[in-house]
Amino acid sequence: MHARQLQRRWSVRVALCAALWLSATMFARTASAYDLAPPISGESYHQREELMVIADSTEGPLAVEVDGVDVTAMLQVDGDRLSYIPVTALEPGAHELVLYRLQPDGDAVVLGEWSFEVGSSPDEHASAAWSMRAHSELTAAQRIADSGYDELGDPLSLSGAGETSMEAEGGRISAHLRANYFVERNALVAPTGRRVDIGEYDLGARYTHDEFVVSARVGDQSLQYDTLLTRDFRSRGATLAVSSASGRLGVQGMALQTAPVIGSRPILGVGSPSQRLTGVSIGARPIETRFGGLGIRSTYFSGEGTTIGFGQEGDVLYATGEGVGVAVDSDWFDERLRLGAEYAQTEYDFDGVDFGGSAHSDEAVAFRLGFVPIDARHALGSLQQLEFGVEYEHVGTFFHSLANPTLRPDRASTRGYSTFAWGNVSGGLDLYRETNNVDDLPAYTTDRLNVYQAMLSYQAASAAYDARYRWLGTPFVTVNASMTDLGRIETPANYMGPALDNELGSMSVSAGSALETWNWSLTYGYNRMDDRGDFPVASRSRLYGLQLAGRLFESLSWSSSAQRERVRERMTGETSARWVWNNTLALSAFDGRLNAAISHALDRASGSQGDPRRTVLNGELSWLVLAPLANRIGITLGLAGIAESGS
Repeated sequence: MHARQLQRRWSVRVALCAALWLSATMFARTASAYDLAPPISGESYHQREELMVIADSTEGPLAVEVDGVDVTAMLQVDGDRLSYIPVTALEPGAHELVLYRLQPDGDAVVLGEWSFEVGSSPDEHASAAWSMRAHSELTAAQRIADSGYDELGDPLSLSGAGETSMEAEGGRISAHLRANYFVERNALVAPTGRRVDIGEYDLGARYTHDEFVVSARVGDQSLQYDTLLTRDFRSRGATLAVSSASGRLGVQGMALQTAPVIGSRPILGVGSPSQRLTGVSIGARPIETRFGGLGIRSTYFSGEGTTIGFGQEGDVLYATGEGVGVAVDSDWFDERLRLGAEYAQTEYDFDGVDFGGSAHSDEAVAFRLGFVPIDARHALGSLQQLEFGVEYEHVGTFFHSLANPTLRPDRASTRGYSTFAWGNVSGGLDLYRETNNVDDLPAYTTDRLNVYQAMLSYQAASAAYDARYRWLGTPFVTVNASMTDLGRIETPANYMGPALDNELGSMSVSAGSALETWNWSLTYGYNRMDDRGDFPVASRSRLYGLQLAGRLFESLSWSSSAQRERVRERMTGETSARWVWNNTLALSAFDGRLNAAISHALDRASGSQGDPRRTVLNGELSWLVLAPLANRIGITLGLAGIAESGS
C-alpha cells in the first residue's frame, strides 16, 4: 500500500479592474453587426472604389452580390473586413450590395443589404475621413491572505492589455494602424521581459488609381498566398505591392524576419540581415471567363535563418537559404472544379554559415484536385453538399524553406477526401498515405504511414418537432473513427536501429440534446495502441463522459460534468482508472453589475501507481462600479479565492 500525504492550500485576493473604450470618428457607424464603410469622401463612391464591409465575424460560408452578380470569388478578407474592388468600373448611379450567410440546408440568410451611389468622377472626392477605436483593460490585484503555498511571488500584481485601431482616408489614399499592447508589473513573467511593450502592430497605406493600386505595410503580417514556400508564414517586416485595378496582375516585394517577433524590438524587422529574408512574388490571372479562370504565382526569396548545429546540442547557428517556386491554380464552373499544381526548389546551408559546409538543394512538387458537384448554391433536394478531393505532395530530403520551416521534408504523401451534407446528416471520409526516403538513400529505412478517418453526425433542425415532442429538444449524434498504421517497407543491410510496427485506433460517440432551459450530452471513447516492435506494448482505454448544463433562473446558471477513464495494459495485465468531476454555479444579477461564480473540481486516480487525488474549490465575486462606455472608463471591483487539497 502506498503512503499518502494530504496537503491543503488556499489563497484569497482582491482585484480592481479598469476598462476603457475610446472611439473617435468623422463618420457614423450604425449598431449593426455588419456595416458598409462609407465612401472615401463625399456622399458617393467613385467608379473603382473599394467596397468594404466591416463585420463582427467573417466565419462561415459568406457570399456577396453587387447588383445581383455574385462576386464572392473576388472578395478579400482581412481580419474583420470584407473588401471588393470592382473588376470593371461601376456605372454612375444607384447600386446595391447584399451580404449572405450560406446555411447547411441550402438557404441563404441576408446579413446586410445596402444601397449606395456611384459618382461620375473620382474628382468629386476631396475631403478626408478618419476613425479611431481603442480598448484597454488594466487589473490591479492584491493577495490578502494565503496558506500552504511554498512560493506565490509578489502579493501585488498589475497587468493589463489593449488594442488600438486607427484608419484615415482622403481622396484616393487610405491608411490604417492596428496594434495591441500589454502592461505587466513583474518583468520576469512579461512576454518580452519589459513591463510595458507592444505585442504586434500593423501599419499600412494604400493608393487607389483607376488603373492600378499601390499598397505598403510595415509590421506584423502574413503572406496571403498559400504555397510550398510560404504556407502559414507570419512575421514582422515590410512589404510593398503594386497591382492592376482589376487585381489580375500584381507584384509584391518583401523584407521579413524569419523568426517570429513579439514586442518593440526590432520595431521594423528589416534593419539587420540576421534572420531576415528578402524576395519578390508575382501573381497573374491571365485567363478569366464566365466559366472560370486560371492564376499563376511565382515567388523568389533569399535570406538567413537559424538552425541547430549538428553535434553541438543546443547551439543555435545562422544558416543561409533561398527558394524559388511557381504555383498554378484554377477554378471552373462557379468554383465547383478546382485544380492546382506547384513546383518549388530551395537551397539551404544546414550546418550554418560559419562551418564551411556546402548548401543542399532540393525540390518539392504538389498537385491538387477538388470537385464540388453539389453545394449550398446548387443543392439537389435534401443533398446540400457533396465534395471530393485528391492531393499529392513530394518533398525532397533536403528541402527547407525559410518562409515555411514547419513543412516536413523527405516524404511523398497522397490524400483523398470526401464530405457530404444530406438534410440533417453530414459526414466525411479522409484517407492519407505517406512514405519517406524519397531519394532512395541506401543507409536509410523506408517507412510508411497510413491514416484513415471517418466522421458522421446528425443535428436536428431547431423547429423539427412540434409541441408533442418538445421534451426531446434538439438532439444530435456524432461518431468519429480513425486508424493509424505505421510500419516499415524496406530495411537496409546492417541496420542496427529499432523495428517499426505500430497501430493506433480510436472511436468516439457523443449524443445529446438542447432543451429550453438545459442541455445534456453523453460521450464514449475507445482507444487502442499496439506496438509490435522490439519492445512490444499493447493497451486499451475507454472513456465515459456525462455533461449537464442549464439555468434555474434568468440570472442563475449551472453546469456539471463527469468523466471516467479506464486503461488496461494487455502485456502486464495492469489497470488504472481516473475520475474527473467538475461543477460550476454562476450568478449574474442587477443587469450584469453583480457577477459571482463558484467552481468545484475533483480529480482522482487509482491503479498500480497508488491512489492520488486532488480537489480544487475556487470562486470569485465582482461588482461593476462603473460601466464602460465609449470614451468613458469602466471600473470593476472583485474578490477571488482558491482552496486546494491533494495527495
